[in-house]
Amino acid sequence: MPTVSEQREIQDLIYSELSVGVFDNDTREFFLQVIDSLSTRGAQAVILGCTEFPLLLNDTHCPIPLIDSLKYHCEAIAHYILDEENPEQEAEGDAVKRAP
Repeated sequence: MPTVSEQREIQDLIYSELSVGVFDNDTREFFLQVIDSLSTRGAQAVILGCTEFPLLLNDTHCPIPLIDSLKYHCEAIAHYILDEENPEQEAEGDAVKRAP
């Protein structure tokens, strides 16, 4: 986890910049420093748990993988809506068959 001071700065940046569409290089550099610090302390990946984080860090090189939680939530919703995954049937061991 980021340090307490990093968490406070991240929170301030979310409300003062990111949530109003401001994505500047200084903010990006701060986030990259936090990610580098996390990596140095043993993190193997970072979850981007705020919808603005992937927008800020888009196409940015990082020392460890970035996990875009919004992307995975959207993919899960799309699969659910398209009935590509049916947890009730899978729990019963039935295969879900689809028309071609």
